[in-house]
Amino acid sequence: MKRIQTTASRVAIKKKNRAPSQISKEAFLNLGQKLSSANTAKDAARIILKAADKLLGWECAYLYVYSPPERRIYPVLLVDIKNGRKVEFPSTYTPYKPTALVQRVLSGGAQLILRTKKDLSSHGMIPFGDTSRLSASIMIVPIRRKTRITGFLSIDSYAHNAYDAEDLETLQSLADHCGGALERIAAQEALRENEQKLRALATRLQTVREQESLRMAREIHDEMGQAMTSLKIDLLWLEKKIAASEKGIEPLVNRIHSMVEVTDTAIKSVRKICTELRPRILDDLGLVAAIEWQAREFERRTGLACKIRVPKKPLSLDAERATVVFRILQEVLTNVARHASAHQVSIALREAESNVTLSVQDDGRGISEAEVGSTKSLGLLGMRERAFAFGGEIKITSARNKGTAVSVRIPLHSKTNGSVLNHESPDRR
Repeated sequence: MKRIQTTASRVAIKKKNRAPSQISKEAFLNLGQKLSSANTAKDAARIILKAADKLLGWECAYLYVYSPPERRIYPVLLVDIKNGRKVEFPSTYTPYKPTALVQRVLSGGAQLILRTKKDLSSHGMIPFGDTSRLSASIMIVPIRRKTRITGFLSIDSYAHNAYDAEDLETLQSLADHCGGALERIAAQEALRENEQKLRALATRLQTVREQESLRMAREIHDEMGQAMTSLKIDLLWLEKKIAASEKGIEPLVNRIHSMVEVTDTAIKSVRKICTELRPRILDDLGLVAAIEWQAREFERRTGLACKIRVPKKPLSLDAERATVVFRILQEVLTNVARHASAHQVSIALREAESNVTLSVQDDGRGISEAEVGSTKSLGLLGMRERAFAFGGEIKITSARNKGTAVSVRIPLHSKTNGSVLNHESPDRR
């Protein structure tokens, strides 16, 4: 029968067979290499706790980050034994003020707690995990970046007297080697969070802009368009009446005729403004009809031949995504007209594998990698952001004097990313 080693027995064997300084150097070198590849605080915490387990052994452990300005603790990783294996426990205490134990670490440094069999006090710890038993040996150390405390690392054992002062020093050295990596990761996560917020704001602003364009287009069409049409009808009526009444008023008839022409021009301008603000065909007939209309308008305006390949059936696409695809097409065609020196453009729209894909190919001069990646290419940047907001992507391929191909893929439905943890009920320490 296989004998299960306890934390205390494993620690005893390690202490007997190793030189602490040599193991520490090897472990810390390996730790630094692994931490350099960690992208999240939880990934880093897993690496740190694994290193602590290899060095000292533990059955229960946690890593928190600490915000001095807020004086708040943010749990990153809580691990305890459940059904004979180590399980990550979700925290229900995010964030919270420093506990009594953490206060002692903040003021006095690393703490070693060795419970007696009769000691049932909490020692200022917050419970989580397996509440059926208490940790007998506990070490908690601050994670420091220079002189600033940025977090806390704690490992526990159910065995009595499993750790000593030398172990506490080793754990503190381990924590000190992690401060820089955790600070780097915290900065990266803050940057990613800010980027997500900015993208969400840009998406919201774009949505509001489209809604406002739709409202303005309808109001201009319904109010000004109808008023101008009514004015034109009245002028035509007046022109006919005056022309039929008496002779000698030809100049007046000519003036009214001129006013009718001006009114006609104004009506066309109103329609053009409404269309540019928000093509009604997109809302009334859908994306396929809007793309066909846009292609015909592009041909009429530029004189370039435009080939179209679109589905015969309506797409399973909501209004917001249809707007994104249509606006990207408009931007691509604008770039072709301004910069490509092309003779022909091909547009293809298809729906497959829960995605809608728009492809635009021209036979112009091509676009360089520098132009594609330039921060001054606001049109390209805007297209990417529009697609990214809905989990999509844009690919641009080009060759000198062989044209440019732009491919846009947008999921038909939102995609949620993220991992599902093995959720167990918290509460033990």
